[in-house]
Amino acid sequence: MRLMAQCLNASIRLAGGLVGRPLSSCVRRNWLYFPFISEALSCVPFSFGWKFRNAVYKQILSGCGDDTILHFGVTLEDERTRIGRNVWVSVGSYIDYAEIGDSVLIGPHAVLLAGGAAVFVTALFADLTPTATVAGLAATGQYDSAANTFTANRIAVLIND
Repeated sequence: MRLMAQCLNASIRLAGGLVGRPLSSCVRRNWLYFPFISEALSCVPFSFGWKFRNAVYKQILSGCGDDTILHFGVTLEDERTRIGRNVWVSVGSYIDYAEIGDSVLIGPHAVLLAGGAAVFVTALFADLTPTATVAGLAATGQYDSAANTFTANRIAVLIND
């Protein structure tokens, strides 16, 4: 049984590599739009899906580590995204251009964005519903004590829905 599982996993990795190479070439030549590929891959269900996504993304992304699990519905926006080793991204998450380190857990329906404040605010309002609450907020940046202002260069918002 274990040998059969190893053979099945190896065949999924092989299939993902065979699909990922031509897709990577098409994305780099701008023949295919990467977010459309990511949307299609996000629909592949079950453990086959996250194993297949890992194998394909290893060919397309700037980096995708071993033991990375991208569950059903996880969409990546930018092929420059880097994902480290031992990363777990839960159902329905959306990741814009990001560099995710090793041993990271991202909860369900998380939204990781890159870009300016206008993009962040627009996406935040899109995620807020009448029943949503902000459960946490974290920011890094610079505090100016003379002006009593804080300029954030990174903001993370945890939303409960």
